[in-house]
Amino acid sequence: MNCRLCGLVAASILLLSQLQGQESQVGADEGAIACTAEVTASVTGIHLPTTGQSLGSAVELNLGLEGGSSAHIRASIRAAIFQGAAVLPLWTSLGASASGSIGIFTAPAFDPATPAPDWLALLSLDELGLSWSGGALEAEAGLGFANWGLGKAFSPADFFSEIDSSSALPRRKSALIGRISWFPSQLWRIDIVGSPMAAPSIGGGRGSLLAARAYGLVSESLLLAASLGWKDPTDSSPQIIGALEASIDAGWLTPYAELAASSPLDGALNRDIGWKLLAGLSAAFPGAAFAAEYLFSPETEKIHAVFGSAALKLDEWNSVSASAIFAPGSGSGTASLGLDSESLPGLRLGISGSASRSLLGSWSFNLIVSVRSRI
Repeated sequence: MNCRLCGLVAASILLLSQLQGQESQVGADEGAIACTAEVTASVTGIHLPTTGQSLGSAVELNLGLEGGSSAHIRASIRAAIFQGAAVLPLWTSLGASASGSIGIFTAPAFDPATPAPDWLALLSLDELGLSWSGGALEAEAGLGFANWGLGKAFSPADFFSEIDSSSALPRRKSALIGRISWFPSQLWRIDIVGSPMAAPSIGGGRGSLLAARAYGLVSESLLLAASLGWKDPTDSSPQIIGALEASIDAGWLTPYAELAASSPLDGALNRDIGWKLLAGLSAAFPGAAFAAEYLFSPETEKIHAVFGSAALKLDEWNSVSASAIFAPGSGSGTASLGLDSESLPGLRLGISGSASRSLLGSWSFNLIVSVRSRI
């Protein structure tokens, strides 16, 4: 990593330490706004079969804001600088999701017809939502998450959000949604969610989507959910989509599953049905947690995909984690190993390394250091 990036990271960490030591008047009252800041620095190495090895680096600043009582606001913004080999994965992902990107600004400006530049500055609005709750009703609008589905790395039942599993630490990407929820009892909720540009998951590519979901406990240990919706993807005819979800709480062990299906609407239901199946298992013990998932999606390049993760608490302040995601048919996958520490007051430190292989046979390696603080 070059000296300028190292200096910027050091200055950012010092700033977080100073901010953390001051009590914020904003967070003093009930329902006030809470702020979080995270600085991440990374070194990337890529090996391409055609051009050989290349190195790069990146530094990111993530700011989060959340608070309110009956009216609740949530926002997240990211500013980053990428250099060298670190630019290529981001440039590729921008090309794959440009039609669904909201609030992403780059310098130089993204152009899918040009190769990745030597450096790239990024400003991204990752989340901005406003919600309201009153009695048995709740409403939300903005750039956020529907929070459907039970899967961690794969979730066919989440019609709205993509899951980014490129780092073997899967995370959902936000989507522009509007949601109305009704809670008929303490054990059940019914959601109606709409989006002008839902994720390219079940039912074709990106497109407008309106769906409803019922979710709740039918016994002390059995959770069930069912959803049904209509989608108008940009790459095919309108689709009717649906999903079923189930999980069983067996104490330290929780098996869960999702089944999603879609069918074109050409005046009547068509027999050309697409579907995806997820089977998962999570286990929690004192000081340790494990998870494993298998996805079967016969209509995609990655027909089979598996995911596994493990986390072990070393002591009160430190923990280690490992995860891997792999598609046997394509040979692509990612594995990572990380260490988290909260031994410094008010700061959470993280160090992780990962290795990835793409569909084209290229390899990439990442070393990431992060510092997070609530200010």
